[in-house]
Amino acid sequence: MDELEAVARTEIQPGWDVVDADDQLVGTVDGIGDASFTVRVEGPVDAVIGVAYTDIESADDGRVVLAVSGEDLDAAIDTGVPDIR
Repeated sequence: MDELEAVARTEIQPGWDVVDADDQLVGTVDGIGDASFTVRVEGPVDAVIGVAYTDIESADDGRVVLAVSGEDLDAAIDTGVPDIR
């Protein structure tokens, strides 16, 4: 486990904003798990998707930046796959 992943597990809180690699708002942190967290995505199709801590670029001050593009996230939502991996 790298340092960012260790920090993310203890620092990220429900309600934090989650943005993709293109700095576009994805949703908010919904829940925290051991290896991943869930993001509530609101839009034409409301969804909750799982995101691995290894997919985080940075996390601080109530904001999580993913290393994943919006296209990858959209594909996960469109297919109903609960995880972006």
